Amino acid sequence: MSKQYYKFLIILFLNTFLFASAPNFSAQKEFNLKKDEWDYFYINIRGKEKFIPYYFSWTLYDKNNLILFTKFNGFTKQYVISLRRRLDYIKDEITKSYNNYNLNTAEVFLQFADFKDNKAKIIARIYDENSLLEVDFNKKGK
Repeated sequence: MSKQYYKFLIILFLNTFLFASAPNFSAQKEFNLKKDEWDYFYINIRGKEKFIPYYFSWTLYDKNNLILFTKFNGFTKQYVISLRRRLDYIKDEITKSYNNYNLNTAEVFLQFADFKDNKAKIIARIYDENSLLEVDFNKKGK
């Protein structure tokens, strides 16, 4: 292979690392939940009048894995998350653009951070670059 090909690959590789960045979360809160205890926060999609609760709970823990339930907008979902790297969070899309992913997307990330004293530490993070959501962690839901 030619030297130009290797130079191109090196430049492409370096640019990937130079311009990559961690996501900028617009809101974050830590929750400590006992088994089968539900907690929630409110989400309002801009342009709509009503705050909708985002519920979550866990039901089973076995040294590494946690069964997590979420409920938002009438849909219940079940996830298996783990303390192992890259398996410790879930991503739930609140708004989605089918034409341009980066344009109108807002997501909730729930991360399983720790388990101590029969309580799971779950961190809720909101990824919302375009300010499509109002999030109320104080549970006042207007």
